[in-house]
Amino acid sequence: MFEFEGNFSHYGIHDSKDLYLLGANTNIIFKPIQWNGGSIFLIGGMGLAYNNNSDEHRRVRDIGDSHVVGILQIGSGIQYYLGKGLFLRGEYRFHHISDPFEQDSGINTHNLIIGLSF
Repeated sequence: MFEFEGNFSHYGIHDSKDLYLLGANTNIIFKPIQWNGGSIFLIGGMGLAYNNNSDEHRRVRDIGDSHVVGILQIGSGIQYYLGKGLFLRGEYRFHHISDPFEQDSGINTHNLIIGLSF
């Protein structure tokens, strides 16, 4: 199953360096275990996001100096059908965020996500 999602994220890196991302991802979801009203799933995907990484003194150097970053992600979770096309989801995702136009080390994050999908 394919999924398209928008995202808005904040990462407090260290000191006074805050990284904000606004973008979209395309994901592939595999549901190996399903039952009436729910499933356990694996998710993987990638996307692009606009970021605020331009201020020389507050720049997160690990992701380059352009305003666009690439996001790779993989994870797993559980979803439960609430009715009327709504699902409650809880999941873990590992994100790698880096500049797609330059060679840089990027940053890796671990995320716990709770949300609704429709």
